[in-house]
Amino acid sequence: MLNNYIKENFSDIKQIKDVTPEVIQSFLNDKSQTCTQNTVNTYAQSLNKIAEICNKNYSSCKLEWKKEVVIPKSITQNSNLRGVKNQMPVEDLQRVCEYAKNNYSQSGQIVLCQQYLGIRVNELVTIKMENIDLKNDILHLKNCKGGKRIDRVIEPGLKTVLLETIEKNNITSGKIFSITENSVNTYLRRTEEKLGIIGRYSTHNIRSTISQLKYDKLRSEGLSIKESMREVSLWLNHGEDRERLLLESYIRCW
Repeated sequence: MLNNYIKENFSDIKQIKDVTPEVIQSFLNDKSQTCTQNTVNTYAQSLNKIAEICNKNYSSCKLEWKKEVVIPKSITQNSNLRGVKNQMPVEDLQRVCEYAKNNYSQSGQIVLCQQYLGIRVNELVTIKMENIDLKNDILHLKNCKGGKRIDRVIEPGLKTVLLETIEKNNITSGKIFSITENSVNTYLRRTEEKLGIIGRYSTHNIRSTISQLKYDKLRSEGLSIKESMREVSLWLNHGEDRERLLLESYIRCW
């Protein structure tokens, strides 16, 4: 089965030693679309055994499939679209952000902030003036989930959003937003309806989309699957070794 998949999708590969982790990842990702989780796991285990045998018997083989490949989650394990399977499409996120730029509201400003920061909305709504270091362009977020602290670079676009919010609400101290997480999700739902966006996306779905974009950028820069997942996990404030959570709720690996 793997042989046929390679012939159809990677026709330039002629020898087992040339089968890279990316090829195996692509094969497993394909199987996760139609197979159960047990079947996907079985495929992965069998491929790891094949790699071990080839490495042991052929000096030209140095197959690192087990080290680099991540077992994807089967999409058949849940009937409802949620988690990573309900990422907000990038083009829809761009439309929502464009609407927010042209129609000022605190909820819209939070969505604009989230596209730069990727943090949880309940952390965004607690941002205070004292968290914003405009001199060094650093946002110091305190009391995040788990009592952790996060520092984020204030990019030019984010700086514009923060300054506009502060100015329009005449903020000199304390919180810069006076709304709740629920208000933001209500805003998002109504905006989707106005724009004719099909689907019901929450702020968590936006966080997933942003995580995917970050993962894709890391991979395109040459980082391995494992390295990219680790970086995204840390960026999300999840810590290391959270592959299962990432695959179920945030990113599609490749």
